[in-house]
Amino acid sequence: MQKKTATLTALFVSLLSLSSPCLAQDNAQLVNEAKKEKKIVYYTAISLPDAVSLAKGFEARYPGITVEIFRSGSQGLVNRVTNEYRAQRHFFDVVSVNAQVMNTFSETGILGRYISPESKEYQEGFKSPDGSWTGIYTNVYVIAYNRKLVPAGEAPKTYQGLSNPRWRGKIMKDRTVPQWFIFMVQQLGREKGLSMMKAMVANALIYRNGATLVVQLVAAGEAPLGFPVKGQEVEEMKMKGAPVEWTRPEPNFVSPVGMGIASNSPHPNAARLFVDYVLSKEGQEIIAGTGRTPTRSGIKHNFPKLTEGAVFPASKILPSKEYQDMSKLYLDVFKSK
Repeated sequence: MQKKTATLTALFVSLLSLSSPCLAQDNAQLVNEAKKEKKIVYYTAISLPDAVSLAKGFEARYPGITVEIFRSGSQGLVNRVTNEYRAQRHFFDVVSVNAQVMNTFSETGILGRYISPESKEYQEGFKSPDGSWTGIYTNVYVIAYNRKLVPAGEAPKTYQGLSNPRWRGKIMKDRTVPQWFIFMVQQLGREKGLSMMKAMVANALIYRNGATLVVQLVAAGEAPLGFPVKGQEVEEMKMKGAPVEWTRPEPNFVSPVGMGIASNSPHPNAARLFVDYVLSKEGQEIIAGTGRTPTRSGIKHNFPKLTEGAVFPASKILPSKEYQDMSKLYLDVFKSK
């Protein structure tokens, strides 16, 4: 009986440690257990230098725990994580990729459940209700334009403006962002949203794969306008002297990138500690220093103009089957000729 009571007490203390509102330095038990595990394996679609910045910050905060990073593009990451899970090869502890993919990982059992004590600082819509992921930063999408080709006062300030015959054959469209399409249909309603999209298509869009590429080509003057692109990347091109600027049409589209823990994490305590750190004020300030827009409330970032005075309604994260159906509709609407 004494042994059973001791076991239940230990379990209760463990559960308290996972719901404590304090940062990890006040959670000695979690830190000690994490240090026994010695490392975490972090899979991410974030750029390698930015992932390394987070890892170095964590390693400095918690000496003795190392972070091993595997970095890939979103599709490569999805393939690797899915194949490993099917083969029951449990290598990674923490993963970060766009929220829709994180939702799919959650549905398939790849992600476990961990509600970090830091998650209370994050708005609803930028974290999963079931605790499988929390957004660590968000991409703010805009319309980019070349200042040499488009006078500032004449750049489209609405998405409807992209169907103006003046811009026929002069708009570059990133074909790889179905989330933008889904968000617009959610916000405007299916009939109005599809009508607006089809009017854009009728304006002879120029299709390219990748928002970064679209920004680069607009900066190079290959098209006067490009959308939907990440505002951060436009700002970074401006800092390099490129003649680009942006407008932010409403409804404002943002796409969070989430972080979660593997359901079969080899180093679960170190994984929890790493997630707590990235979601903490210190971790979010590192993310802000990379030029990204942190999702935690009250964190200053490099490009405040992107978010000043704006309301950002969160996208509804769809079940996988519904997301696949909407993605097929998106490709059908925006098919190139």
